[in-house]
Amino acid sequence: MRTAPGNRTVTKADLVDSAYELSTLSVKDVEELVNETLKKISDRLVLGETVKISRFGSFVSVHKAARVGRNPKHPTETHAIPALRRVTFHAANELKHHVRTGKRE
Repeated sequence: MRTAPGNRTVTKADLVDSAYELSTLSVKDVEELVNETLKKISDRLVLGETVKISRFGSFVSVHKAARVGRNPKHPTETHAIPALRRVTFHAANELKHHVRTGKRE
């Protein structure tokens, strides 16, 4: 993922540290909680379910059908692209507003 100059990527460890600062749990317990939460989200997506986090957004498991692909350099050559599932994210309006303005609603 590309980031603009001066920006950084937030890691799972950063999330654990932030949650630890706000809780009375041990770092190990907070890390276990974050890991279990992410595991539950991914397990639901594997089942084809949508995961909605209020005021943040929705993770949606999308099925893409198999199709025929072409190489632009050799348009007469075709190859089969297999069906697959991918995850998309739809931001909630509150998140969009916060990112756009820097202010929470």
